[in-house]
Amino acid sequence: MVVEYNLNPRSTGLGQAYRQRVLVIDDNASDRLLAEANFLAHGMNADAVSDGNQALDYLRRTKYDAVICDTRLAAGVHGPDLVDRLREVHQGPIIGTSTDDNPDLVQSWGLKAVRFIPKSFGQYSGYVARIRDLLKGE
Repeated sequence: MVVEYNLNPRSTGLGQAYRQRVLVIDDNASDRLLAEANFLAHGMNADAVSDGNQALDYLRRTKYDAVICDTRLAAGVHGPDLVDRLREVHQGPIIGTSTDDNPDLVQSWGLKAVRFIPKSFGQYSGYVARIRDLLKGE
């Protein structure tokens, strides 16, 4: 009988590598699906929710390496106030993202979040790579 011991604390079990897990908060259903599919295609696990209240529920139940949040959520807790609430239950990076790169929006999010990354769905692999690089720096 062979017993395999995996001493890697970032492991999910015997011989299985740890896959980073991100939570995506976006009120646009197609953006959520696209984000989930692209993170999965790049070797990361992703859950996606449509509002801040759902995100808080998920964060209370699951540990995530990063939270990626649309800065223009329409309903519920949103904006920089949401970042404060997320910080109560998540200690990792919180990344603001939007198709709108308005300097005031970027600055207000930059004060609360780790980073602001513009949505770039045409080049999603670059978007995922930027998030992965940020997680390596943690």
